[in-house]
Amino acid sequence: MLSLTSNDKETIDKNYESFLKNLYIFLSNCSLRSGIEYSKIIIDLLHSGKFGMNGEITCTNDYDFLYLPNLESDGMLVMYGVCCCRHATRLLNDILRELNFETTLNYFNTNDGDSWKKVSPCEANHIVVNLKENGNEYLIDPVNSFILKIDNSDISLVDVDNFIDLESYSDSNILEIGKVLTKYYNLKRLGINHIYE
Repeated sequence: MLSLTSNDKETIDKNYESFLKNLYIFLSNCSLRSGIEYSKIIIDLLHSGKFGMNGEITCTNDYDFLYLPNLESDGMLVMYGVCCCRHATRLLNDILRELNFETTLNYFNTNDGDSWKKVSPCEANHIVVNLKENGNEYLIDPVNSFILKIDNSDISLVDVDNFIDLESYSDSNILEIGKVLTKYYNLKRLGINHIYE
């Protein structure tokens, strides 16, 4: 099974930690107050391609994604520019936790058409962030760009305006993570499933 070498793991972990810290600083300067406001900005940054190494992002399930067992977080895989719900959701969760919000991951099976059934991670085909804030509970789906508020048995869509200029955001750590991921995607395409230190 293909795994990151120690040098690549050190590089990617260091860059991801710096990415999270830099994004924390960027978001802290935006005068946002709630996890919902932060989530909206993060979702907008994701879909505008700001987290992709080439300034683009594709959200799809139809891709032969990398599996690197020693990768610290699947959220890093977003930086390659192609992701699915587990990558985008892990990224959002990592960022919200860096901002000190109380989050967990919720797993769902969505095979029944319009209904979502909460399931174990092994049975899931979709994942979202659960945010608890000020006595409220929210489900945040970064890939499908929606935020739901859960109030007892009622669920409502939350609309949050984005008033932040996203064009000013950039981070060289994204490109550095993307370069490491590109190397491993290329190794995978060549059929290489192990590299020696």
